[in-house]
Amino acid sequence: VEGEHLDAERGGEGDVGGSLDGVPVAQAARVDPERAAQLELADAGEILPPPPLSPVPLTRPWFRGLANVRGSLYGVVDFAAFNGQPPISPAGRARLLLIGARHGVHSALLVSSSSGLRSHEDFEPAPADGAPPWVARRLRDMQGREWLQLDPARLLAQPAFLDAGLE
Repeated sequence: VEGEHLDAERGGEGDVGGSLDGVPVAQAARVDPERAAQLELADAGEILPPPPLSPVPLTRPWFRGLANVRGSLYGVVDFAAFNGQPPISPAGRARLLLIGARHGVHSALLVSSSSGLRSHEDFEPAPADGAPPWVARRLRDMQGREWLQLDPARLLAQPAFLDAGLE
């Protein structure tokens, strides 16, 4: 399964990391039916339809298993279930966000859909009260909807995220 690479190749010549034609951008995704999130383009890695998942016994319900992506195994976390929401079906508009490759970790988030690229100009800061530690900041779009800007490095360092095994 070929995924969508989100990096400077998507922009015009001379673009770097998190910009498209010189405008800073982020990858947007629906975490669950109620919440949306974004990642800086440089952190987004690759987004692809979920391949078949191999379950791993004795793991938490939010750890959906392993995905083989072009010969590399990725641990797949149902991001909605990880956050206490109903699990996401790995079908239809669901996508895998390969978030760990930049950080040397083969980890993927299962999200309900990917919304494509969004400009930083589409958002304004929102109060960060009660945000989980892996949220870099809360944002509000022009329609007043709240978005969470994920920080993959913080998420990958969270003990709760790393502890997928049952006790």
